[in-house]
Amino acid sequence: LATMQSLEIVKALARRPRILVLDEPTSALNAVHVSWLMDQIRRFVSSGGTVLYISHRLSEIRSLCHSVTVMREGRDVAVVDPQAIDDDEMFALIAGARRSTLAATVASSSAVRSATQGGAGLSSGSVPRLEVRELVVKRSPHPVSFKLAAGEILGVAALQGQGQTELIEALYGVSHPRSGTILIDGKPVSIRSPRDAIRSGVGMALVPEDRKTEGVLLDLGVVTNLTLPVLARISRKGFVSTRGERQQVERVATSIHLSPDALGKRVGELSGGNQQKVALGRWLLAGSQILLLHDPTRGVDVGTKEEMFALVRRYADEGGAVIFHSTDLDEMMLVPDRVIVIYNGQIVDEKRREDLDAGQLVSAMLGTAQTKLTEAAS
Repeated sequence: LATMQSLEIVKALARRPRILVLDEPTSALNAVHVSWLMDQIRRFVSSGGTVLYISHRLSEIRSLCHSVTVMREGRDVAVVDPQAIDDDEMFALIAGARRSTLAATVASSSAVRSATQGGAGLSSGSVPRLEVRELVVKRSPHPVSFKLAAGEILGVAALQGQGQTELIEALYGVSHPRSGTILIDGKPVSIRSPRDAIRSGVGMALVPEDRKTEGVLLDLGVVTNLTLPVLARISRKGFVSTRGERQQVERVATSIHLSPDALGKRVGELSGGNQQKVALGRWLLAGSQILLLHDPTRGVDVGTKEEMFALVRRYADEGGAVIFHSTDLDEMMLVPDRVIVIYNGQIVDEKRREDLDAGQLVSAMLGTAQTKLTEAAS
């Protein structure tokens, strides 16, 4: 996705336009590509070009834009100077409410877990929900090993093309590893397809990076999309119970903050944020034990981001296990309990959230500081 997005941007610039419209241009880009794009935009503007830049990422808005028009529900609600307004005020204009501070929510949740469970991760002698032993995935010569505890969010930090996608695909059965072992609750499992990953006893679910082609069925209804993994639960003799389907969906729709009006629509009619809620909600409805989240907030507005982060945090606090990869460095610093860094297909660093440093994290992702794991981290 990052390569395709970069090519589209290059095509637009090659036409030497006077006015350049960029709609969520960094939604599929990693940190290196984003830095490249910022340089291209500044060069274009300095040569006399005009840019209309549409983004949910406030840091980019502040860095680039001279003026900001804030839109909500199809209306322009304010025109502001991005340097004269703080994030809370901006969020209030975008979402129509004061911003709930995710950092405070995460800190509070972490304190509760530390007091009751000894912190996120594995305690001595406990069995991990997911364990990967010496897994060698396609296009990588290096084995990968790690553990994921119930109640933990494990971040996977990596630049585009460093092996994180292949790892996630191997865990979900989209591709087959060349060697290695995957264990669920201490028992080796064979995951040769997504059907194997979803089945009872494994309970693995994937929210992919490209929701429109891999995450949802745009031409089908919201209700149908949500209940796809649980058809056996709501059908008898091959016929779906409409009443049972509705009951199942209404329960999960409330938990993912999906409005009742949305249930009567096709998924393609929803906003990107609500489409992503559907992609996530179906696995909550299915009772999945492990969530693989591959850049889950790509192209999602700031309000929906916070709702999704709170939802994922609650899922983990209730015993679920999460693997979380994001191209947004701020998200990697804030959301996971623990982060592993992958470079050239191998794990080169590992840190708990409280020990994370943005500079060191980027350095490890770039391969300039391939830190050996300490015994405590391993």
